[in-house]
Amino acid sequence: MSERLLVICIFICSGFAILPFLNLPTLETNTTFIASYGSYLSGTVAPMIALFAFWAVLKTINYQQEQIAQLSIDSQKQEIIRCLEKLEVQIKECLTNHNVPVRLEDEDEAEVSEYTLYQLMTMLFFSTMYTQRIKKSSYYKEKSRGKTDYMIFESVCMTTLYISRMADYIAAYRKLSDDKFVTGFYYDKYRELAKRLHNLEYLNSDKYEFWREKPETKPQLDLK
Repeated sequence: MSERLLVICIFICSGFAILPFLNLPTLETNTTFIASYGSYLSGTVAPMIALFAFWAVLKTINYQQEQIAQLSIDSQKQEIIRCLEKLEVQIKECLTNHNVPVRLEDEDEAEVSEYTLYQLMTMLFFSTMYTQRIKKSSYYKEKSRGKTDYMIFESVCMTTLYISRMADYIAAYRKLSDDKFVTGFYYDKYRELAKRLHNLEYLNSDKYEFWREKPETKPQLDLK
């Protein structure tokens, strides 16, 4: 709309500028009028052109500010994504570094299968069995436990910390963008882990609230 208005104004000014030179009967012999009209144009059209130029400069500055603001947002989004990727690695390392195997017997095949804590806490297959190997946080605090128990406790506690940080980063990303692909990816991938940490009383209710229901709306962001 603004570009169309500018074009219209330019045509109007151009019309004023060439009007005295058109083959109009009223202007053919009226040289005095033409001289007066030229003076009039120099005092009116020139300031109008300057005004249009000033308006164009303001539009350019506004556009550049919008570009800078968008670049800043994109930079923040990329930084958040890098942090989320790092947290993914840290979560997996926490649940695999101590190499605490989880052994399950297969009654049909008389075999014993080994799984990691990471598999135990993330795979839907273990939705009813993870509490048999990983106890609630109070279990490890009631009395002295063995080395393996404390390794599990440490791993789960650190995982809880990283899951909490991940929720904070995803919330920050949602303030910058309505892109549901990134937020939906991490939500779907780690929701079950957050749920199990909450059930085991490691992740408090306030932090778990983020994972309880998938966010759909985008909070308003003030760029000022």
